Amino acid sequence: MTSHTDKRKPIPELTLFAAGIVAAVIAGKVIGSSTWFAVFIFLCIFSGLAAVFSTVLSSRGLAFQVASTVLGLAAVVFGLLWWNSHRLDNEIFSHVFIGHIGGGLLLSGILNLTYTLRHRHSENSTPS
Repeated sequence: MTSHTDKRKPIPELTLFAAGIVAAVIAGKVIGSSTWFAVFIFLCIFSGLAAVFSTVLSSRGLAFQVASTVLGLAAVVFGLLWWNSHRLDNEIFSHVFIGHIGGGLLLSGILNLTYTLRHRHSENSTPS
């Protein structure tokens, strides 16, 4: 475990969420592109979930953050594979939802790892 226990505020996640909302409105109303609208909706979903996950991940150690990032990546891959093989099925609960949660966990893990490693690097490089 590391001594890095300060909680990081999920400002990058919330910024991505707000930018996703604005971009989705522009893509849907101004440009009229349903493809870009869907992309920005997914950005909102992933960044909103990442903001929630970051409240827990930011106070955990580096090993926990790496493990959660790998778990998020595995969930995204599972969700994509499930979606690809069951595209035409009508289901109330789709296992693709696991991919959505994984996307949020993956984004949260990447942002928290970046913050942790940068913070650790700046602590080690400052002269005492």
